[in-house]
Amino acid sequence: MEKLIACDPIMGLPRGPMKNCDPDRDDLLSEMARLGITTAIVRHQSTFDIGPIIANQAVLDATSDSDALVPACFVTPDGFEPDFDPAETVDAMLQKGVQVCWTDPQAEHFSPRPWCSGPLYEVIESRRVPLLMDYQTVNADDLDSILNNFPDLRLILVGVPRLGRNRLVYPLLRRHSNLYMCLSHTYSVHCGFE
Repeated sequence: MEKLIACDPIMGLPRGPMKNCDPDRDDLLSEMARLGITTAIVRHQSTFDIGPIIANQAVLDATSDSDALVPACFVTPDGFEPDFDPAETVDAMLQKGVQVCWTDPQAEHFSPRPWCSGPLYEVIESRRVPLLMDYQTVNADDLDSILNNFPDLRLILVGVPRLGRNRLVYPLLRRHSNLYMCLSHTYSVHCGFE
């Protein structure tokens, strides 16, 4: 039996109300059971609304005591206070049981290119921690530059659309063996990626 892992769930309510929607832990687990998904890598909405430090604790709390829910903590190129050291930040997350990190250059206003985010990629690559990035927040040239400079970095793209032939993703997948995709609701099964 194949193991399906969802890489794109975001828990927590956004600032604006959502009618008939309560994306809490029970809702996610119920939907996973319905779809036959064994594991979900989970991020938290409060990253966008409040900030990554509080969101990281919220996702740890929301996923505790569940083998099916894997917390993904948000990381920035400079780490978090008081030391602003990405190695210390990632190591602290690993000590809390985090197995996956994610980042969003647009949400936290930094460049994903190695000149800015290289120290973070170096730490994540050396710790063998997968990194999630949203397809909409990084361009193909940035991805190519990141993966050329950090070839052992396991980078998972979420939110990859399949509208016709994606002429950016195919060349990237050919060039970089550690680039993966999460096939989410934006993906079309018909004539999709192999």
